[in-house]
Order: sequence, then C-alpha cells, then structure tokens
Amino acid sequence: MLLRNATSEKTELMIQKINQLFQQANHEKKLLLPVTVSIGYAICKEKRSFDILFKEADQMMYQVKRKKY
Repeated sequence: MLLRNATSEKTELMIQKINQLFQQANHEKKLLLPVTVSIGYAICKEKRSFDILFKEADQMMYQVKRKKY
C-alpha cells in the first residue's frame, strides 16, 4: 500500500477499514471460501529507495499472514 503523507496510525486505521469491508462482504455474500486480505506497509521518513520500502512492506505483509494462519 502506498500512501502519501501517512502516519502509521492512519495507515493501520485504513487497513482495519479494508479488513472490515472484506469481512462484511464475506458475511453478506455467504461465501463458502471467504476472501481475506493481508496488507503490509512501510513508512518513509528519510530518503530511501523504493526497493527497500517495498521489501519492508512485503515482510510486514507476511508477518500479518503468519498471525492470521
């Protein structure tokens, strides 16, 4: 997830909202296999390459996946 001028707090709130929307859709559609999402993010406070930020966000996404399963 790439957000401009976002803080960790704002980003985590947005991720919670996205997860709630998926849960709501799963409930309303009564899906046999619910759809889930795992989202990672990285905060850029100083000048760093996109590759480094992407790697940090990717690692966070996998941490979230491990917690869910």
